[in-house]
Amino acid sequence: MKEQLQRRLIPTYFNEFQCIGGACEDTCCAGWRIDIDQKTFKQYKKESNPAIKNELQKNIKRNRSATVNAFTYGQFKMDENNACTMLTKEGLCGIQNRLGENALCHTCTIYPREISTINNIFEKTLTLSCPEAARIVLNHPEGLDFIEEEGIESISPSRNFVHSNEENELFWKIRIFMIDTLQNRKFSLEIRLLVIAMFLQNHLDSPSLEIDSLLQKYNSYLSFNDLATMFKDIPINYDNQLQLSLSVLNHPSSKEFNNITENIKKH
Repeated sequence: MKEQLQRRLIPTYFNEFQCIGGACEDTCCAGWRIDIDQKTFKQYKKESNPAIKNELQKNIKRNRSATVNAFTYGQFKMDENNACTMLTKEGLCGIQNRLGENALCHTCTIYPREISTINNIFEKTLTLSCPEAARIVLNHPEGLDFIEEEGIESISPSRNFVHSNEENELFWKIRIFMIDTLQNRKFSLEIRLLVIAMFLQNHLDSPSLEIDSLLQKYNSYLSFNDLATMFKDIPINYDNQLQLSLSVLNHPSSKEFNNITENIKKH
């Protein structure tokens, strides 16, 4: 049976990513919950390789929460440092070392890649919680740009979104505006983000407002050469800045991130 081609939307930097393994200054195997999909969890439970069988049985557990799904069926147990118990002293995955890359669960196979479908279009991106992915994305000379293509997708998406025709039209109008604004290098990144934030707040405050009129209004702002001067008159809300900073600094993450935040707090 011939496999069906899927429409895909991929950022130009996506295929540049390659995991650097133990050479990374951080690890994706610590600081967060690592879910195991149902299919892989059952394979781990039936694993017969004596080199890893007992270790696997000891270090995985079922997810009993009310929100469990096929992608969050199980979890890896974490050690006292909040690291995956299958992580080796060299900072490598014990499962991949002994069983090969094909034995990895869905989470470990795709991270830091994120794959979703939106109205039957596969969309891929990289999450910036991975230092190597962040370097690729933030240092990409062409900035934010996308490739539309057709291909056979072997990995199931983690999230699926389906919109009505009306919702899909609204979604793409807003999305194109945001991408165009981010690509507009006439203004600093701070100004571009502020325009997007104001637009979204305006839309949320007045959802009944005709979207084309709102987009026209904000696109006209981007035609002003003195836009930065206009924004200087907006008062700075230090309380909001403080609350946002504290929410980031007090959010537990990897050991490296926690060390950085502790140094920030001291100074």
